[in-house]
Amino acid sequence: MAKKLLKPKHKATRAKQSIISNPELIFGLVGPIGVNVDAIITALIRNLKEVNYEPKVIHLTEHMRDKRIRKKLNFSTYYSRYFSLISYANAYRKLARNPAALAGLSILQIRAERAAISASPAEPALGTAYIIRQFKRAEEIEMMRRVYGRKFVQVSIYGSAQERRGVLVEKIRRYESSPKTDADCERQAIELIDIDHNQTDDLNGQRLSEVFHLGDVFVDGIDSEKADKTIERFIRAFFGDTKSSPNKDEYGLYTAAAAALRSVDLSRQVGAAIFSKQGEIICLGCNEVPKAGGGTYWIDDPAPIYRDVELGIDTNFERKNELLHRK
Repeated sequence: MAKKLLKPKHKATRAKQSIISNPELIFGLVGPIGVNVDAIITALIRNLKEVNYEPKVIHLTEHMRDKRIRKKLNFSTYYSRYFSLISYANAYRKLARNPAALAGLSILQIRAERAAISASPAEPALGTAYIIRQFKRAEEIEMMRRVYGRKFVQVSIYGSAQERRGVLVEKIRRYESSPKTDADCERQAIELIDIDHNQTDDLNGQRLSEVFHLGDVFVDGIDSEKADKTIERFIRAFFGDTKSSPNKDEYGLYTAAAAALRSVDLSRQVGAAIFSKQGEIICLGCNEVPKAGGGTYWIDDPAPIYRDVELGIDTNFERKNELLHRK
């Protein structure tokens, strides 16, 4: 017997989808010690206000307090201040048992800011841009992208080790009035740079070297005027200004990143691009398995293809292990 189909009592209506022109935006700052983060924040605030956004700065070190953490913050000298802040952040990750703990903290603070603006932590505060200072691990960026998607923007701030060392030496010398030798200032600056870059001796430590390259925009952290111009162009382009175009360095970085997509190396994919002074491409390259007879493999080459990814082993890694464990 045929079954009688039941008709719904009410016709389903498709919810009207409204276009939101001013969604919440989250700018996560990533930069090594010694760069001028304050100048970057000032430039972001000014340029975001130009596009009718209200910036809210969230300084994570001001919120990562927990009575269960035994480490004490020591601000008596510049060195002890930053060393104790780094140690406290590591302890915070360890307590949370999560390398992305500071990303979770930033999400909590965003919800608190929302509640003050829209009266609900779950209701987005339209036209608001949160500037998070700052992230130091790839897991933190991964969590932010997973939660906020394309509304999260990573701002990577750069400066050479030599330039940053000079900045740190001056800050260490002027932070408080106790006498310091040039050698002491230099030593402390170098040690802070090394700790900040990659704490290999601490499972919960900072891993700036693993997260910096994931940036959506790269900004000079030494030359404030240059940084301001970069941020101004980026914000204009981000909001659809078609007159904002990349400079030679930015185009070169983009091309090198595109070249890296050519590689399927099992360890990591690296691209390179050589340009003339006029911005013309001279050569592109990437790390890829060489092919017998010359050249490299392409996915549409006739079989067999003998790349690491097809063989299922990283031959360089295998060779290193062979040398390491040779009797």
